[in-house]
Formats: sequence, C-alpha cells, structure tokens
Amino acid sequence: MSRKPSKDPDVFNEPHLRARLAKSESFTPGSDGVDDEPALAGQVQPPAEIEHSVWDERGLTATASADAMTWRNHLAARNQSTSAVESWIVTLGTMLLTGPVAALASLLFFISSGQRGLTSVTLMCIVSPLIQEMFKIMIPLWIAEKRPWLFKSWFQFFLIALTTGTVFAVVNNVLVLWFLPDSTGTFVFKWIVVLGLHLVTTTISMTGVERIWRQTNADGKPPRLEVGYGFFITAIGIHMVFAIGYTVALVFYEINAWL
Repeated sequence: MSRKPSKDPDVFNEPHLRARLAKSESFTPGSDGVDDEPALAGQVQPPAEIEHSVWDERGLTATASADAMTWRNHLAARNQSTSAVESWIVTLGTMLLTGPVAALASLLFFISSGQRGLTSVTLMCIVSPLIQEMFKIMIPLWIAEKRPWLFKSWFQFFLIALTTGTVFAVVNNVLVLWFLPDSTGTFVFKWIVVLGLHLVTTTISMTGVERIWRQTNADGKPPRLEVGYGFFITAIGIHMVFAIGYTVALVFYEINAWL
C-alpha cells in the first residue's frame, strides 16, 4: 500500500529531503550551506534568526528573557568569548593593512594630475577627498558593522586612526615626490600641513566608526551606519575645503609665474 503524501507544507517533507530529516532529530539551519565552505570556516556570522528576531522589536525588547534569540544576547556571548589577545591581533592587522589601502587611494591623485580643466578640478576637489576618506576607514568600518565584538576599547580606534592618517600622508607624499618631482610645496607644507590634515580627518571619521561600535554595544541592536554619517561628512567636507583652497592657490601661483 503506497504512502499518502504529507499535507505538511514544510519544505523538508519533500521526498528528497525526508531521508535527511529522518537521520537527525533536528535540522540546524545553515549546515551544508555557504557557511560550511572551507574559506569561511571559523567565521562567526549572526544567524538570520538573530538579525531578524521578533524579540528585537521595540515593544518586545524589554520583555525578552536572558536566553532569548536576540542580537543583544548574541553580541554579549561573542564579547565574552572573544579574548583581549584576539581583539588586539585584529587591531594590529587592521593597522598593517592601512598601508596598501592608502596607496590605492593615493593613486587617484596621480590620475587627476594627468587631466586638465574641469575634470582635474572635479577629481582633485570632490572625487579624490571622498574616495580617500572612505578608503581610510573601510576596514575598521566593516569590522565594526559585521564583527563589533572584535573591538574592546575606543583606544583601538584611536590607534588605527593615528596609524592610518600617518601612513596615508607618508605614502601620498612619497608618491608625489616620486611621480611629480617638480610639484610645488615646501617641506613644511607636505610633511606637516598635509600630515596634519590626514590625521585630523581620519580621527574625525574614525570617531564615527567608534560611535557606531559604541552604540551597538549600548543598545544591543545591530550596528547602524547612520550613527557615523555626521562624522564621515565632516571629515570629507574638511578635506574638500582643503583641496579647493590648494587648487585655488595653485591657480594664483601659475598666474603670477606667467605674469
């Protein structure tokens, strides 16, 4: 006598999935999925049921139990299981990666140096500051958004900002001296003013990253990038104003030299 098909709409009642379901008492979402790939082994991702937990709804958060499937509980568990050594290894790795990232961002300056007219002004005064400021924080921002438990203190963000701003300014100045040996600018301007600019803007934007990290630890909710938007915009704005002033100064310098 043939078995009647189940009326249960669960996907695991499909014929090719029944055997699998019968072998285990419970099915763990995500097994045999992308998270089991060797390249992702050991990477802890918040399960979908945590990121979209009903207990994170505004009206239910206060009533959630200590073992409820919430972002707050997941974050607390990951914060507790992540050691200070692991956190500082990540911090040092982030600081070391700022060099290559700074070099990539600096290339935009040299692309713009070969242009003329409005294209050059647009690249130098608008596009270049925007890209450069985003490149300088892209790695810690990703960690703060996707793995906030890997940071333990605001001091880690400060060190990353200090390293990133310094490395970026040094790489940028070395490339300028290498590719544009006839460029204008005194030693003081290149190694004090430009360095100071990048330290200030990087510190401001990194403060935005730190606020995102601090906010998610304070309210137990997934990181919200909009918390740092004001800092990011401020850093980009300062860089743009500096670039515009530098461009105007170059124009007057060229005019005076021509006259």
